[in-house]
Amino acid sequence: MHLEEHFLIGWHISQFSGLDRRERIAITLCGIIPDIDALPRLAGQEWYQYMHHTFGHAFVFGLLLMGLAYYFGKTSKWKFALFCGLSFLGHLGADLIGTRWALYVFWPFSSYGLYSAYGWWLGAWQNRAILLGLLALAVPSMIYFRHSPLELLNEELDKMASALIIKDRRPGGKCACDNDALGLCTVCG
Repeated sequence: MHLEEHFLIGWHISQFSGLDRRERIAITLCGIIPDIDALPRLAGQEWYQYMHHTFGHAFVFGLLLMGLAYYFGKTSKWKFALFCGLSFLGHLGADLIGTRWALYVFWPFSSYGLYSAYGWWLGAWQNRAILLGLLALAVPSMIYFRHSPLELLNEELDKMASALIIKDRRPGGKCACDNDALGLCTVCG
């Protein structure tokens, strides 16, 4: 799949963690970081074909991510590590169905490529449909969790985007404490 689908899958998974912003961002990034093995493309198409879906998509790399998450976690170290692992597995699952390339999940110990008989080409309409579905699911997620995908960039942008979605619909748009807030009142919460 494409980077934007991986980002949204990781972001959706992070919302269910109940962890703080820093840890949610790390969980989201664990859904993107396996594509680090696409960097050999800078050296040419041959290197890209040879290296993509190898070391970044291997279970060893996923365990390394989980170990780092446990080490750098704040309060719920195991929970943080498990959600990072879940985001990593979300990436692998999306690539398994969203591409027809092999995943070398046992790399460097084995060169066995894992394929899905039900996978489709990277540019197929199904990948765009999944992207649209993930974007549509972001709206109820923003309403429920009060965070937007923009939390990765900036906390204020996140608050502004969330406020647009969960805007106070009462006449006058005032908060219960009479603050002129758009649903995310800094005075009463």
